[in-house]
Amino acid sequence: MNRAIPYHFVTLTAIQLDERRTSLDRHGFYAWLSPIVLLAIVFAIRLAGTFYKDRIVPLSKDSLEQPPSTLQVQQRRIAWWLDQPMTSEFGARKVHILGVAYACWLLFLTLRQSGDDYLHLTKLLGHIAVSQLPFQYMMAIKSPRNPVQFATGLSHETLNPYHRLFGRIIHLFLAAHAVLYMNFFVMEKILSQRLRNWDVCLGLTAFCIFNGLAIAALPTVRRAAYHKHFYRPHVVLSGLLMPALFMHVSTARKYVYQMAACYIFNGAARSNSTSVPIASTLSLICGTNLAKLQITGPAWGVPPLLGAGTPGWVPGQHVYVKRSISPAMPRSPLTVVSLPPREAQDGGDESSNIDLVLRVTNGPMTSWLAAQPTETGLVAQNAKLFVEGPYGQARTYVPTLLRAGESDGAIMLVAGGVGATFTMPIYLSLLATRKSTQNIYYTWFVKSLRDAEWGLEMLLTAAVAELNVAVYITKPSAEKLRETVTTKRGLRVFGYGRRPEMKAVVDDVFSPTRGALEKSSIAKNSVAKVSVLACGPPSMTRALRKEVGKHVMRDGWHVWYHEEVFGLGP
Repeated sequence: MNRAIPYHFVTLTAIQLDERRTSLDRHGFYAWLSPIVLLAIVFAIRLAGTFYKDRIVPLSKDSLEQPPSTLQVQQRRIAWWLDQPMTSEFGARKVHILGVAYACWLLFLTLRQSGDDYLHLTKLLGHIAVSQLPFQYMMAIKSPRNPVQFATGLSHETLNPYHRLFGRIIHLFLAAHAVLYMNFFVMEKILSQRLRNWDVCLGLTAFCIFNGLAIAALPTVRRAAYHKHFYRPHVVLSGLLMPALFMHVSTARKYVYQMAACYIFNGAARSNSTSVPIASTLSLICGTNLAKLQITGPAWGVPPLLGAGTPGWVPGQHVYVKRSISPAMPRSPLTVVSLPPREAQDGGDESSNIDLVLRVTNGPMTSWLAAQPTETGLVAQNAKLFVEGPYGQARTYVPTLLRAGESDGAIMLVAGGVGATFTMPIYLSLLATRKSTQNIYYTWFVKSLRDAEWGLEMLLTAAVAELNVAVYITKPSAEKLRETVTTKRGLRVFGYGRRPEMKAVVDDVFSPTRGALEKSSIAKNSVAKVSVLACGPPSMTRALRKEVGKHVMRDGWHVWYHEEVFGLGP
């Protein structure tokens, strides 16, 4: 070994080998226990009511009339800064900070008490990496019954960036373990001999499988053909990794058992959340690349979505539509655009249709759906499919939004294109609950009037109160409309031919009040909080977040911000 390197190949006695084994097991246990302790702390903080202090909570009348303290303003700014996206792959700054801190902790456990023993360090890297795999498999469980979701209150979609970053950390430790072991074999001139041993072959197999998982998870690969290049290989390789590790070393088996339990539970939970085959109706929207999918009831016919007597979903959640229950077949996430049935008022057992609006792309699922009317020759019930869900973070915040009153702050919903499938049912549910548009703002950017027709019809049909909706047609047309196309019941459609400046849209919501740092009393028509929900293309959400952020960082506004993001798949 190079003397500049503080680790050496050492010869150990039997007692020292036992001590090394004890140290490996102890540090592996510490590493395995670490995420459990972290979840317990988060759960305890949530129970104490402080973890989500900036989430949507009712505000008292007195709090609305008092300006925030300097400490509150600084807390809002820090929270906003932590929530800002840092990379497209791992999301917010807080994800990166937690990832770096956790990686440093695992590295500390690896280096702690390793002395100058090269092989002890090498074994620790592999042992600690494998000890993290049960938690990694647990984070992959999509069901709300996932212990990680239960402890954190976060949905699978929100946890996904942590899952991806956590996987990269594990891969880095496993790579260091493999490289150091290969270096040891080369230095000791036993490489050819050891490559003929089963433990080494299986270890290299497990490492190659993990490399395959990492390559398939790369953004460029994942987004090129999600189901073919990522999801299907992910399911298969995750299953193959377990027997390879199980037979590689006996000390990994206790972790493999846990991985297998999570793997089986995830499959069983998703199967349990999948409906029986449903004859549904797919209708193409003329002049667009949109289609409407209507999944028929009755209410008890779709167990995952509708329970007997009570709605099984809240506005803003999504489902997976799939041709088969087989994981080898493609599936697509689609937001439920229809409102949950008001069964208490409508009798409790009448049929309830589930409506979905989708954009037909070249993907395997949407292409198959779009071809069904032609292939079957049927206008109605022309697509037989399975529905899995519902899923989504909306289950945690929408009920609170619906319970909040007008005095609890303003609500701003912004959609781009088909992103209206997320915001529109939430908006209509708010109107149905409040019977008023006071402090509720809805803005929709859409390319053409034809693309918007399904939504305009839904707004005018489902709304139980006057609307406060601004729809901007962003695609240039020969008409070059600059005036309002319609103002029916508060629904305003503008033919801009481009997307208006986001600053004007945001300031229209924030302008009724003065800055949060103003020392005098807040105006009577002010709101102490603004809840922002957005779903649309990245360019739109970036512009929206930038303008909203100015009011937080400059004026100290209390803003709760949620951005619905698709494209990451199941």
